[in-house]
Parts: sequence; structure tokens; C-alpha cells
Amino acid sequence: MIRQKSSLLGHPSYYPFASWLFAACLLTGSAVATKAKAQELTILATGQAGAGNIIVDGSRVYWINNNNSRVSSVDKLNGGVVFIHNPANNVPGGNIVQDNGNLYFASETGPFLPSVWNLYSVPKFSSIVHQLTVDTVNTETTTSGSGRALGISNGSLYYFGGLHSINCPGSRTYNPNYPDNCNDNRTIQKISTQGGTPAQVIPLASFPNLNIAPGSFDTDSVYLHWSDLNAILRVPLVGGLSYSSDANAPNGPGYLRTPTTGPAGGYHFWVEGAPNAVLREQTPGGAPFTLLNGLENTGFNSFVQVGSFVYCVMRFQTNGTITGIPINGGTPIEMVDAVHAFVPLGLTSDGTYLYWTASGDGSIRRSTIPPTTNAATNVAAYSATLNGSVNPGGLTTSVYFQYGPTTGYGFTTPVQTQTGNTFRNISANISALSANHGYHFRIVAHNSAGTGYGGDRTFTTLTATGLPVVTISPATLIASFSATLNGSLDPHGLTTSVYFQYGTTTSYGLTTAPQSQSGNTYRNISANISSLSASTTYHFRIVASNSAGTTFGGDRTLTTLTATGAPVVTTNAATNVAISSATLNGSLDPHGLTTSVYFQYGTTTSYGHTTAMQSQTGNTYRNITANISGLTTHTTYHFRILATNNAGTRFGSDRTFTTP
Repeated sequence: MIRQKSSLLGHPSYYPFASWLFAACLLTGSAVATKAKAQELTILATGQAGAGNIIVDGSRVYWINNNNSRVSSVDKLNGGVVFIHNPANNVPGGNIVQDNGNLYFASETGPFLPSVWNLYSVPKFSSIVHQLTVDTVNTETTTSGSGRALGISNGSLYYFGGLHSINCPGSRTYNPNYPDNCNDNRTIQKISTQGGTPAQVIPLASFPNLNIAPGSFDTDSVYLHWSDLNAILRVPLVGGLSYSSDANAPNGPGYLRTPTTGPAGGYHFWVEGAPNAVLREQTPGGAPFTLLNGLENTGFNSFVQVGSFVYCVMRFQTNGTITGIPINGGTPIEMVDAVHAFVPLGLTSDGTYLYWTASGDGSIRRSTIPPTTNAATNVAAYSATLNGSVNPGGLTTSVYFQYGPTTGYGFTTPVQTQTGNTFRNISANISALSANHGYHFRIVAHNSAGTGYGGDRTFTTLTATGLPVVTISPATLIASFSATLNGSLDPHGLTTSVYFQYGTTTSYGLTTAPQSQSGNTYRNISANISSLSASTTYHFRIVASNSAGTTFGGDRTLTTLTATGAPVVTTNAATNVAISSATLNGSLDPHGLTTSVYFQYGTTTSYGHTTAMQSQTGNTYRNITANISGLTTHTTYHFRILATNNAGTRFGSDRTFTTP
């Protein structure tokens, strides 16, 4: 293996900045972006002029040179020596994708019209490059010569296959019924990441007049999605005789992402229009709408979705900032100003940092994703719950909220300490507010790398008295013939009667006993119902009335269990934890059969110890406890509940406690 090195500063350069500038990126129906403060900006590599698309894994960041197909990487946290996986070869480079062990990229291979590209692989810690596609007729990846339509899923690479000789006079496939389609019959092809013979995902033999033009690919577990001339389309990953439409995109869509998990699971995001493009979004079952203006439809990976935000390279109106916007719309937040972004081109993220290729100086840059301020909840007359999210980035981090009647804030919530490398939700309850009053708030996070500020948000407290406020919640303890209905209520300063309606239709027909509540704060409301039918779906909603009127919660459903079946168990938190003893807790529904239940516990998830077996019968949930002793001080123990009957065995989830 030959390593080719490029010179790099001995240490990454840090540019701490006290505050971030206001962005001028415009959101449809809103004003200007708010600002966020970053914890750090790091230059990981220099001398990378022409760097375009960029990806990241657990340890390194990788990029491909748009001008010469050089593929390079560097340590994603510390920078250092740049490793060359594919040397420069004076032909354009396209897209780059990855799996656990390898990189895959497109590189132009011939002066054909349209341009011809081939696909290559290289191990992540090697410079031994393998050419995967060798038939220049079948391996054109785009008609525009960019090589950016490249996707990967389940051991296959997907690309835009151009069959140049299809339907041309003199070729064996010539069809005089379509004389104008010479060189225009193209399809999507796939090839194993190990190489081999390419296969047509949409067979041209079935579509002699096919003329699609994929610009960007993304995959989920079922479909290959792509942006085309005027739509977002899909086809089964295994291939098919047809393709379907995900969304209309009449102004020419470009880079596309279709996340499958998290808060944006099932969404579609794409860049559309040129040169001043927009970021478009379509939620599951919804219509496309514009999230943000001012992007450029370059064909590079110009945005990235992380959690409940999308971060975008802004090439218009803001002169090259990196700006974030909530996936459900809202005020855009400038994450990196134009000076420090330095003409960003490709953008990616590992969930903790943003990484991008800065075409202004040919550098590879990284910035911490600051904390996010989310909408307030449980807003009452004199109290509210403030919400946000933060990723500590591997450092012990202090988190709190600032709030007050102006953006000067003036009040703070108690500090919470967080550690780890993933985003988590942060909440804080505040009280002693004024009724019918507007408040500003934001989340603040501080660690040894610096201080990060979420964007400013607002809420307005309720009037001192008024209609009750209710929210319906999922049912719990659903058994064969019983269940618990749940919701929340703010009586809104007046004595309020609250109950649930339930039944097998939205006409309900049955009600729980009314409960009387008063005050100006939210509280949980629950009611147990019985005499239900097994294997039956029920509708329910919460209803509250006071002297100001009646409020109905939304409709929810539950489905009861079969009359008999495997036991249902839940492991609950341990209690009475002492130096050498503890009480293990769980819940059980025997599900109509005589059931044996006990706990497993030990210092690992192999457990090794069990409590005495208990016998239970019936069709309702009940608490199960067991006292254990003989434990070791300052030791972490794992435990779970286990239940067995004639229908099967069920295990509760693993939980832990630590002895003092």
C-alpha cells in the first residue's frame, strides 16, 4: 500500500468567535434568520482546491476532488496528515458514497458524448483502487457529465446507465419506430459493491422509449428514490417494470435526501430551481412546500438533515453561509457566517459536527452544531415548560435556559449536567410568570470547548381564566378486557369537570366518572376502564368543562389483547437501593393463563442470578416486586423481569442500578 501525503498545518486552527452574525436568508412567510453561537470552528485540512462532495464516518472525513478525482481523508477530530486514497488523474470526479469498509466513487473515463463515467472502490485505510465497472457503454452515470447520481444500499451501487448505441441506425438494437431516440435511452443500473455484471433496475427492453435523467439518488429499505427533470421518482430496490412519483418538482430538482428514521423519517428533502434555488420538503402524505430560499443547485451535497433540523449551504442572499432551519418550518438560524464558511460547497454531518469543503481557500472545515431551542409546551397562565436539544460532543456540558420578557432575558433555569456524544432533549419548568404576557427564551450549553446558544423563541402565557386546555395521550395497561385512558388538563383558573368518552366508534357512548380539578397548571388525568371485549378497537377522547365552556381532546384508539396469550411484562426502576440490597420492580399481565414470573439480575447482561418464582393468574396488570441481597457496594447491576405461561415466554427490557 502506498501512502501519498500532502502538507498540512501541524495542528488544526481554531477560530473562536463571540457571536454569530444575522443571516439574510429568507424563509417563505418569515423575516430574517436569527443567530446562533458556535463552540468552535476548526480547519482540518488545507491545499484541497477543487474538493466537492464530502462524507464522514466514525473516525474520518472523506472528500473527492471535482477537478481531478483525487479521493482524500483526514482525522475528523484532530486533522493531521491527509491520506490520499485515489491520486489525482486529471479527469473530473463525481460523487462519493461509503459502507462500513470501503469508499465508492465515480470518475470520468473517456471523451464520449455524453461523457462516460466509471465506478471505483477503495478500502477506507488503503490506496488500492479497484475499478468496478469496465463496460464504457453501460456505465455512464449522468448525462451532464457530473457523476453525482450515485447511491448505495444493501451491497449494491445504483447509478445512471447510458447505453449509447441503443436505437441508433446501424446498431443491433435499432428500432425505426423511435428514430429520434438515438443515445437518449438511458436507465438506472446497479452493480454489486464487489463488482461483477451490471443489471438494469428498469429494463430498457420493456421501455424502448425510456428517457429518465436522475440527478441524485437516495435509498431506504424498500425503494431507490431519485430527482429527475421535474419530479422526485422511485423504483423498488430490487428493480421493476415501472417507476412511481414521490413528488412534483417542476423547477428542476437536484440533491435529494430521504431519511428513514428519527423525526424526519419518511420525509423527502431536495434542492430545486437554478441558479437561486430553494430547499423543498414533503412530509409523508403531504404536499411539497418550500422550507428555505437562497441555496444553489450545484449538484453537490449542499444540505444535511440532523435530528429536527436541516443545515444548508447558502449561496445567494447570504453570500455563502451555512444556515439551519427546523424540519417543520420556522425561523432559519445562521450556523456559520460567510467569513468563516469561506464559500462552502459540499456539506455533511456526524450528528455532532458539520463538515464542509470550503472552495474559498480549498480547506476542509468543521464546526460544532450548537444547541437547538424547541417550542415551549404546557404553556399556562403563570407557568410553562421550556424545551431544547443538545449534543455534549463528548464533553461534560452544563445546560440551562435563559428567559424573560425581552431578548435581554434576565432569568435562568437550574443548570443540568449532560455527557455523551448524541443529541438529547432538555426541558425545564418555569413558573411565577405573568398572565397574558409574551416571553423570549433560548437554550445555552457550556463546556470546555466554549459556549453555544440556541436561537431565540417566544411564547405567550394564557389569560388568568378561560376555557380548559386538554391533550389526549396514548392508552396504557391495555389488557384483554381493560385499559387505562390518559390525557392532560389545565383547568385555566376555574373549577373544571374532566372525564373521558370511549366506545367502539367515534360516537363513543360510554364515559368515565367525572373528576373535579382547579388551578392554573397542567396535570395528568387518567381513568381505568373495564368490561371491554377482547381483540376489539376502541376510540376515546378527553373532555373538560368549566364556566367558560367545554373543550374536547382529539380522538385516539386502542386495541385490546386477545383473551389469552403470552404474558405482557415491563421492567421498572429498582427501589430501596442500599449498600448490599435492593428491590426489583416490574409489571405483569398474565394474559388469561397461569404464569410464572421472576427477575434475572447480575453485574452483566448475562445476569446469572434469579429471584424466587411467583405464580400469577388473570387478565389485568399488577406490580411485581422482589427483594435481593448479598450485593457488592459501588457496583452496577443489570436486571429484567421474565414471565412464562403456556403461550410463551416474555422478557422485560434490561435496566440497571448502582449500589452506594
